[in-house]
Amino acid sequence: MFCVSAATRRAQNILLEQIDNYRDAVRNYDRLLQAERQKFNAGESSLFLINSRENMLFTARLKLIELLAGYNSARYGIYWSAGVLGDDTWSDQLWD
Repeated sequence: MFCVSAATRRAQNILLEQIDNYRDAVRNYDRLLQAERQKFNAGESSLFLINSRENMLFTARLKLIELLAGYNSARYGIYWSAGVLGDDTWSDQLWD
C-alpha cells in the first residue's frame, strides 16, 4: 500500500469534482443542442442558434478532455514516482 498526502488527495477530489461537473455540462449542452435542432426543424429557430449551441458543446467537451488528460497525467506521475508504473500488481492502490 502506498501513501498519498492529504494535499494530493484534496487536489484529486477537486479535479474529480470538476470532471463530474463538466460531464454534466456536456450532457446538458447536448440536450440543448438537440432541442434547438427540433425547434429549427419546426421553423422556430435559426442556424445561428444551432451554431451557438454547437460551440458551447464543443467548448465543454474540450474542457472535459483537458481535465481528464490532467487527471491521468497526475495520476500516472504519482505511480511513476512511487516506482510502480511498470508493475502489473498496481491498480488503484494510491487512490484508495
